[in-house]
Parts: sequence; C-alpha cells; structure tokens
Amino acid sequence: MEILKTEKLNFKYPNTEEKVLTDFSFSVEKGEFVLMCGRTGSSKSTLLRLLMPSLSPSGEKSGTVLFHGEDIYSEKADIKATIGFVFQNPELQIVSDKVYSELAFGLENLNINSEEIRNKVCEIADYFGLSDVIGADTSTLSGGKKQLLALASIAVMRPEILLLDEPTSSLDPVAAEEFITILCKLNREFGITIIISEHRLHNIIPHADRVLVLEDGKNIFYDSPDKICSVLQNREYLFDYLPPTVKLYAKVSKSPQKDCPLTIRDGKKYLEYYIKSECIPLTHENSPEKGTDCDMVREYAFELNNISFRYQKSLPDVLSDFTLKIKKGEFFCLMGANASGKTTALKIAGGILCPYEGKIKIDGKSVPLRRENSEKFNKIISLPQDASLVFTHDTIAEEFEAYDLSKLPFDISAYMKKNPTDLSGGEAQLCAIAKALLKSPKILLLDEPTRGIDPHTQKMLIFVLKNLQKAGMTILAVTHDAEFAAECANRCGRIFNGKMLLCDTPRNFFANNYFYTTSSRRLCRDFFPNVITDGDMIKMITKNQSQSNESTEGKI
Repeated sequence: MEILKTEKLNFKYPNTEEKVLTDFSFSVEKGEFVLMCGRTGSSKSTLLRLLMPSLSPSGEKSGTVLFHGEDIYSEKADIKATIGFVFQNPELQIVSDKVYSELAFGLENLNINSEEIRNKVCEIADYFGLSDVIGADTSTLSGGKKQLLALASIAVMRPEILLLDEPTSSLDPVAAEEFITILCKLNREFGITIIISEHRLHNIIPHADRVLVLEDGKNIFYDSPDKICSVLQNREYLFDYLPPTVKLYAKVSKSPQKDCPLTIRDGKKYLEYYIKSECIPLTHENSPEKGTDCDMVREYAFELNNISFRYQKSLPDVLSDFTLKIKKGEFFCLMGANASGKTTALKIAGGILCPYEGKIKIDGKSVPLRRENSEKFNKIISLPQDASLVFTHDTIAEEFEAYDLSKLPFDISAYMKKNPTDLSGGEAQLCAIAKALLKSPKILLLDEPTRGIDPHTQKMLIFVLKNLQKAGMTILAVTHDAEFAAECANRCGRIFNGKMLLCDTPRNFFANNYFYTTSSRRLCRDFFPNVITDGDMIKMITKNQSQSNESTEGKI
C-alpha cells in the first residue's frame, strides 16, 4: 500500500532562478526501506525536508506531496508525530540537557499523561541501549550515543515514516553499524517506513528495498539494489558511490546468472568464484606491497608531547600522556571511536584548547600552550567538524568578498547566491574548506573533512589536498572515513581512551586491523592480503585478468 508519493514536485530557493528539484516524482510503499543517494548538491536534503512540512525550506514550490493520498501541505493533513526526521548532526536536534527529558520531550508536546510518558521512555531506553545513561547530561554523550538518542526521541512517538539525512556521517564505523542495525530492526520488526539519504552505501545497501538516485534534482534511478550496477557503472561520478562488492561485479562479471553481490559475505563468494573460474594463483605477488614509513629525515611541523587534558577538574582526563608528532609536509589521519579524544587533540594542536600538562612544539620550538600567547599558531588554520560555524554572512558571496576565488583549486561558484543555512551538508563542507585554503595555511587541521561529501567529490578533494601536501602544506585530519584515510594519508594513527595506540602507513595500518578497516580490505583479505582500497582491488583484478589471458594464450 502506498504511504508517500510526490507528483511533479518542483522547488527553487529564494533569489535564485534555477530549480533544485524538477518534476520530481516517486512513491514509497508502506514498510519499505528506501536508500537515497546522489552527488553533493543533488537536492537530497531539500527533498527530505519537503516531505515534512514543518521543516520545509523557504522558496517556491509546485507539485504535490501525498501522505496516505492526502496533500501533506493541506489543512486537512494530520501528520503530527506520524513522520519523524533525524538530522545529520544530532546537536541540531537535541533540545534537552538530560537524556530522560530528551526522550520525553516529544511525548509531552503530544499531551500524553506523565505515567504513560514514563513507561514509554523506559521502554525505548531499554530497546535502544540507553538505560545506563538515562540520567546523564546529553552533553556528556559520545557522538554515537547522541545520534542514537536523536533516533530514539523520534521512535518513542511511534512514527509511520522515518526520514534520515546522512545520520552516520559523523559516526565511527562501529557506531555507524550499531545505528544501522537499530534502524533495520525498526523497519523489520515494527514496519516503520524508512527513507534515508547516505553517502556510505556499503553497510546500508544490503538492507534497502529500493535505491533512489538523484541527479541535478531529478529522479534518474529508482529500483532494487541488485539492479543499480547496470545503471551506475556507466556514470563515472556515480560509479564511485558503489560498494566494493558491486564494483567487483561490474569489473569482472561474465556470468549473468550470478546475482550482483551486495554484502561482504556474498562478495567473498563471488570473488572466490571468479578466482577459480579464471584460474588465478593466489600468491603474494598478486598483492600490493606493504607500505614503508614516510621520509624519516624531515623535521616536525608540530609536536604534542605528553599532553593531558580534561574539560573540568571534576571530570576524568580526555587525553592522558598523549603524544603526536607530525612531520613537515605530511598528511596524517587521526582515527578512533567517537569520544576517544580526536577532536580534543586537534583543538589543542590549533591552540584552541589549553592542556594542563605537556608541551607543544611548532617548527621544533616550544610555544606557550594558548594561541593568543604565540604567533606561531598563526600559521595553523583549523576547520571545525560543524562547517556552519565558519559562516557569518547571509550569502556565500559575502563570505568570500575579501578573497581571490581564482586561487581556489576547485569551483564553488554554484553556491554564491545561497544563504549558508540553505546549503546541504556537503556543500557547506566544501565552502568551509575553500575558506580555510584561501587563508594559505602552513598547517591545516581538518575535523571530519569528508562529512556530507559524496564519494566522487571526495576524489576531487583528495586530489586537491594531496597536491597541497606535495607543495609543502602539513595536514592533520581527524576522520572516521577509513576509505579517505587509506587513499590520502602518509600515516594513520588510532587513539584509544585518550592515548595514541598505533601509528603506521595506511597499508600497514588497515591490513593489520580486522574490524577497524576499509570495506575493500574486508572483501579481499583472504585473497589479496594487502589490498585496502577500491583502486587496489580493481588494479589487482585487471592485472590478474591480463595474466590469466596471457597464460591461456600461451597454452593455445
């Protein structure tokens, strides 16, 4: 039964002539799990917000949105608490200072009596694994717990539809898997209709009933996940979206009777089938070489030595005897679970936070711990995780009035007329990175730089950042994006419980990790031991196909 439908939906933002949605039509069956994807700026977030009138953006709209056959924008439509929305950033959604109060907030607005609220809150806390923090301050929760809380605060009102806008973009891989698991349970066990926008497809696509692909505000694909390969492999910028299992199928499939694998388990079976059918010998020569550390003779750009930090005297240390040394011209990716201390370390490196113990060196010289006490910090530019914090004007054009945009290594002209609040998460991130680069930093500190950015645009960003690094810029990026780190870093480090646990080249780092690694590594570890990126995998496949063909020709 159809629960939601758009018919020839058009939309454009104020003071713009170009439509961001054009004659957009699609329908969703009750209980379906719909995965939405598309490039940064393809209007995914706009579409999601138009499906919920209370969040509808300002602008010119035409066409209809039907909920149970009724125009969702009509006075007769009663959608109170029947459609829930989960934002990319839980900080924008959480309104209470206590976990219990946050879970009860929506129910109180529905005028439910206090005893029923108590029962519902306790039930949802148990179901979501939040019972142990029910009395905690929301500000003390990790990013993963905050996003679960945001979802639970909507689920407690028992909505028919859940709309989610890139909810895992700020979560570490383990927290992201936990979030998706809960989301799938809500769909399977309670029949809640799910419409989710995501750039990370590998852990969601196996659960989707249908995949909706947007391109320039239009619906270009809407079908089952197993059919996505045939459509997207011929569009390079969308091919980058595909999980490694689907890329594998697209590159080697010679057997139409074999279904396109969507999970790592099925991908391994398909890879094993391919290796056997092509008679490929599994030798170490068929894997990329393990990495070696970058040039050890270079001086350090900055050092954090034996740093200890806590936010209040009464709280435990966030960082304890933490040491991190970054070489000049190095690209270092700092990884770890939510609340492990990554962002805190980044802020200390930029002089934004002051540790109570330890030393900071820049260019080999000790500096005062606070930014205002040392001009040395002026060569460091920090970009926060929340890109919206860097904007202070009404339009992007005003943000860049003082800068020469011709010096930018990528184009942001399409966003000039927009208000920063109207940008998608990925668009805001690109503009924030542009603003940071135009300040010509010697050292660039990035907190989740790929947040909200689609995989194809990520390739452009990686190209830009690596060129800047080659030109001498030192880059430290905090990231949960294993694929990004594997592609661009000289070294990766993992922080655990406020201490550095492991530092190594990306190939060694991810090849030695079992759980905290890339999807390509999970797929290929039993066959090509040192493969860590999709590019590695495709090179191995191409190389082995050639070797297999040469061997066959030799026998003939």
